[in-house]
Amino acid sequence: MQFKIMNKFLRFISPKNVIAISLSPIGIFFKSETYMKYLHIMNHEKIHWCQQKETLVIFYYIIYIIEFFIKLLILGKSNAIISISFEQEAYFHENEPSYILNRKPYSWIKYIFKSY
Repeated sequence: MQFKIMNKFLRFISPKNVIAISLSPIGIFFKSETYMKYLHIMNHEKIHWCQQKETLVIFYYIIYIIEFFIKLLILGKSNAIISISFEQEAYFHENEPSYILNRKPYSWIKYIFKSY
């Protein structure tokens, strides 16, 4: 996995509050070098990297989009993205550097039916 700075296109298409994005197998992109210094952001994106690998990348995005629209209908716009199972796992464990080493495959599944 490589760490890179977002190009103009990625900055344009990413929401304003997104400061990093994992695009497996290309790399993890940050809006600026400043954000690359934050360990919790790195851990968050590394968890997404693992999720993308275990779902063969394409299924990660399919599940992400389906889950987003379902949670959008149930929870509304403000809670839809943060309630997605992939995001829940990443947010919950982003402050645990050793989590990646001990993470069990498909750990995100247990967050699907939780609502926050």
